[in-house]
Amino acid sequence: MKDQDPVSWNIGLGEYIGGPAEDDQLVTFDNGSTYYWTQDVENYIEGEEEIEEAC
Repeated sequence: MKDQDPVSWNIGLGEYIGGPAEDDQLVTFDNGSTYYWTQDVENYIEGEEEIEEAC
């Protein structure tokens, strides 16, 4: 679909991303080019802190 109709793809993607992003379930660090689940980012940060404490 992305290659066949990029306009519809972008509209659908915006609708899909919009809800979770408004609910702070998704975050982006590059103005919407890439989205990450908030829980995954938090888990990554916690994992890095544990590694630093072990050193």
